[in-house]
Amino acid sequence: MLDVFELASLGGALVFCLSALIGLYSLWKIPNQDDRFAYAGFWRRAIAAIVDGIAVAGLALGPSALVGFGLGLAFGNRVSTADLTLMGQATGGFVGLIVAWLYFALMEASVHQATFGKKFLGLQVVDADGGRIGFWRATARHFGKFLSLLTLYIGVFMIGWTRRKQGLHDKVARCVVVRAKATAAIAQARPNVGMSMDRAGLDRALSKPPTAPAPAQATARKSTMSDRILARIEAGQSGSR
Repeated sequence: MLDVFELASLGGALVFCLSALIGLYSLWKIPNQDDRFAYAGFWRRAIAAIVDGIAVAGLALGPSALVGFGLGLAFGNRVSTADLTLMGQATGGFVGLIVAWLYFALMEASVHQATFGKKFLGLQVVDADGGRIGFWRATARHFGKFLSLLTLYIGVFMIGWTRRKQGLHDKVARCVVVRAKATAAIAQARPNVGMSMDRAGLDRALSKPPTAPAPAQATARKSTMSDRILARIEAGQSGSR
């Protein structure tokens, strides 16, 4: 039978292979931008997640060590070494969850709209209209990642085949992850396109020759003059009588 380590290794290899296939499918089949956003692809986000994982581990190391040291001082003489180790692991895990939550929520809701990993890759988290998200929406997006993991990573793999390259946690928080510079270029080009179209329409309008009066108007004027002449003749005839 396979032991726990072998099962974990097999699962990791399977996830890596699926990630590679989905990343290739995303590059081949799914457009990475539309008329509003340039979306972050599967592999860009995967690399950003690795960088963020290293950053969170580094930030959580100090608080976890302090908590572990405090537990050792408080309970070192009261509980066994095994129980103290278990308490330290549980407390360290809890501290890591708090640090990760604050790291992602605060940084994605900041003016940079990106964590260290996303900023390194030139990515930003925005709402459906391209605006900055708030702290609580960033919080919902962060804890939505647990849903993406609990669905056997299907919520994560959705980044590879959804139209706007959204994972399940992105859809929960109604957010998208974009390439910042490319999205800014699209936003700058959009008004210029409208101005060029307006200018072209104005040029076409000015180049048209002046139009002649409508025949109906000319007919109306002629009929008005003839009516006046007939009225004068009839008035003269009645006066002679």
